[in-house]
Amino acid sequence: MALSRACHASQPALSEAIRKSEDELDVPLVLRGRTYEGLTPEGERIVVGARWILADRDALTSEVGALRTGLGGRMRIGAVPTASGAVRRRPGRRPRAFRSAS
Repeated sequence: MALSRACHASQPALSEAIRKSEDELDVPLVLRGRTYEGLTPEGERIVVGARWILADRDALTSEVGALRTGLGGRMRIGAVPTASGAVRRRPGRRPRAFRSAS
């Protein structure tokens, strides 16, 4: 039940989706007994791959948003410490201060 809630799906719908994936891949993804016992090694690998896909989706969404607004990338500005108050803050930017060892 906790997994189905985390996936925003009903238990029967989640079970059916897992069974369809197992049929498509021709390998069990879930260890089943009287209750859920965990994932098979193949199921664990699917989870890792799914996390990569979601991370790539998030990165791509951020990149597209930056292209749309014209803001993106990293900009470094060298300045004396007393000038740091003159740096304009912009939406979506996080200014960070670094000290040089020189």
